[in-house]
Amino acid sequence: MTLAHDTLITDRICQQKYANKKQRKEPEIKINDFVYLSTKNLAMPKGRANKLVPKYVGLYKVIKAISSTSNYELELPMELVK
Repeated sequence: MTLAHDTLITDRICQQKYANKKQRKEPEIKINDFVYLSTKNLAMPKGRANKLVPKYVGLYKVIKAISSTSNYELELPMELVK
């Protein structure tokens, strides 16, 4: 039983190392850069079918960037601001 448990733990560690090698680094986004905005979690205007909405909208200017937490504030048009 102990051998099976140790083998499972070893396999998990190997899988984690392999998966982490495949991750890309986050791009460096600075203030005054222009970025696209994903529409995945945006509330789009009523009457539009979700499958017809583009995946990304933009280019929008970055006003504030906190790279350590991956938080960015964008200059959005009035129709996207609530």
